[in-house]
Amino acid sequence: MLPKVIIFADIYDSFQEFNSILKQEWESKKSIDYLIEIIQSLNYEVQLIEPLKANFLNKINFAIETIFFNLCEGFESRNRESYIPNLAEFFGCAYTGSDSYAINISIDKSLTKDIVKKNNIPTKKYLKINSFDEIDFKYPAFIKPNLEGSSLGIDSKNIIQNKFELNQKIKELLPIYNELILEEYLSGDDLTIGVIGNYPDYKTTKVARIKYPNKIYDSKTKSKSEMPEKLFFNIDTNLEKKIALDSILLAKELKIDGFARIDYKLDERNNPFFLEINLTPGISKFYSSFPICYEASFGNYTELIQEILNLAVINFKKNSKFNYGKLIKK
Repeated sequence: MLPKVIIFADIYDSFQEFNSILKQEWESKKSIDYLIEIIQSLNYEVQLIEPLKANFLNKINFAIETIFFNLCEGFESRNRESYIPNLAEFFGCAYTGSDSYAINISIDKSLTKDIVKKNNIPTKKYLKINSFDEIDFKYPAFIKPNLEGSSLGIDSKNIIQNKFELNQKIKELLPIYNELILEEYLSGDDLTIGVIGNYPDYKTTKVARIKYPNKIYDSKTKSKSEMPEKLFFNIDTNLEKKIALDSILLAKELKIDGFARIDYKLDERNNPFFLEINLTPGISKFYSSFPICYEASFGNYTELIQEILNLAVINFKKNSKFNYGKLIKK
């Protein structure tokens, strides 16, 4: 019998009745179909489960060699990306990526920046906003949802020049997203790097410079059919080393597992500042930056997926956090 991979995925093409904003972080059907082909080529039995379809719990086979592939993004909850890791641990199954504790921290941009700051990783001044209280802040600034990804709630008007613009944007976004983060604006290029490994051993991909057609990396840039942004691997060696070291430091502090994407932005003097970390980054072959970074650094897409699965199995065998679930499964 082949070892089994259960892909838990919310698929963008499904549930056409949902607002596209709710599905912004979900992978496309084309991406999931291709991922299934790749995993099958690696000699795994593959099952796809879309959690929102009826009675999915009855369809899960909790065999000892089952790996849960976590691509479940959910919506409207700060716990949305950690549903599957919790379920897997409870039922004693291996799973891809980090545990729910690390994921929930990473979703909270302000909390992550608190940790980054304590570890002396450069990040610009920031302020979490969860009310309409008067705010005193340096301009220009940038405002965005504190608990969202995929550039949700972001357009050109998120660059704030004065108190009036700030108040207007807070009135627009806060009722929708509940928590916002205000940061000093950075005018330089966006950079991204991948981290792969289980705590405490990590490697990093090359750093990519991201170029996109709009003024900012907004929600309109994100697409489930193409990749309008372009990645360039032309970073100064010393700058790349600095970003790699800071990224590994943060990975160790959060005790992440599997894989992550960490984003930085340059100031006008080309100094890098941490923006955010994503522990469930997109892995689409067709429009995600993380696989591009991996392929530019280590190997092809098939090798990426094999490494992700291998890390999940190693973590399951060595980590005591699975012991309770293993007893349940007996």
